Amino acid sequence: MTKFATLNADGSLSNVRHINKSDIIQCPHIIMTPDHYREDGSCKCNDSNHIEMAEWGYQFDGEMWQCPEDFTPKELEEHTEHLGTGWDEDGITSKPAHAMLRLLFDINYALTGHVPSWRQSIWRFWREHTLNIMNGHQVVVYLNDGGYSRVVVNPEKNYDHITLTDGSTEKAKRVWTNLGNDFNYRFEEIQESRE
Repeated sequence: MTKFATLNADGSLSNVRHINKSDIIQCPHIIMTPDHYREDGSCKCNDSNHIEMAEWGYQFDGEMWQCPEDFTPKELEEHTEHLGTGWDEDGITSKPAHAMLRLLFDINYALTGHVPSWRQSIWRFWREHTLNIMNGHQVVVYLNDGGYSRVVVNPEKNYDHITLTDGSTEKAKRVWTNLGNDFNYRFEEIQESRE
């Protein structure tokens, strides 16, 4: 069961909704927004009136909302190079920001075998995570395996800045055992490059 809610300024929760993980996994695009799911748990990927899908970059083909194919690794590299420019307006240097975004993509790909779909909302999600990390905030990154696997990135820790959560898949845990230290080393290199 996945819990969605709005966190209020006083720490209380409102708009609480629970959705079965099995329902989220059944969604063709595994969309992590509660309004995308009906009360019976089915998703709205077949609802032409669910116009938020268009805002997220999907196109309705007459039966279902579809998104362009996932990037190939080469296309992903080219796109992240493009995203790595023009970030100085956010008060961070573009080269370390690009390296951090690349690190998040590499973690996601290594642990799940997937790259993020090309949807405006998804890229905004990854960019916001990157900016929050670069500004010293802890973030929880849900990976592209239906949200089962998550990494916690904490720039303030003295060691193990990036950790894999216990509820992650066995596949992700096996990969993390072999690569977790490498990812943490890359994180530290990026942080040092900013000094």
